[in-house]
Amino acid sequence: MQNMNKSYKIIIGAFLVYACILLVIFLPGYLDGKKNNLYIIDSSGIKIKLENGKWNNITELKDYNLKKFNIYENDSLLGEYKVIYSNRFHLYDDFGKEKEYSGNIFAYRGKAKLEVISIPEFNEISELDKSIISKALVENNLSSNYQFNLKQKVSYDIDNDGEEEIIYSLNNYYIENNDNYNPFSIIFMYDNNEIKVIVKDVVTDNNVYKHPLYEIKKLLDVKMDGKYELMYSQMYFSNPDSECATLYNINKNKVIKNLCE
Repeated sequence: MQNMNKSYKIIIGAFLVYACILLVIFLPGYLDGKKNNLYIIDSSGIKIKLENGKWNNITELKDYNLKKFNIYENDSLLGEYKVIYSNRFHLYDDFGKEKEYSGNIFAYRGKAKLEVISIPEFNEISELDKSIISKALVENNLSSNYQFNLKQKVSYDIDNDGEEEIIYSLNNYYIENNDNYNPFSIIFMYDNNEIKVIVKDVVTDNNVYKHPLYEIKKLLDVKMDGKYELMYSQMYFSNPDSECATLYNINKNKVIKNLCE
């Protein structure tokens, strides 16, 4: 009996040691994941979250309704407001007064550090832009007549080499006299005279309604670690309410998470 009690004590002791080792290994990562939770919403209807190191779509009201978010209107920081969603996002201050806005809303909350890089409005295509766009379109066998429905441009020193990289988003699904070429939607980066395609779709079946339009939403630095994430959306004209997001690691040129799948 005494030997059996001794054996039980040895087994229990070994189990406790093993449990302590597991806690030392996994608990810091678990707590770090909790600490780095992040919730992002966009006026287009995109709602995504980072929880325990994984990105997913937000599906529960409790993750954003009546929660306080850092609110951007277009590229201007409005401040912190509580959010309620009913066909559109409604913003309320601490006294219950609704904040009026007319632009596009981008908002985030959470314990993760986040830098939101400004994307100024891009109206004019300069000669330099034309040169870069022409190079990109020729390399991808696309039309280069500079007629676009959507044109976006983000300039930022992403790789910290002292030179700004440029990201463009172009779409020509609905322009006149497009019978002689295939319409397309493309996002690409210009870096040190090289074109790096991030995503593209070319319409070859004459039905743009079946093809996605890609639009840049935000350039982010999640966790502020110098690794930049491009958040872009995918939307189909046949179902505009289905707009969804993809997160792309620009430094490593790869998709982090496609939340449209």
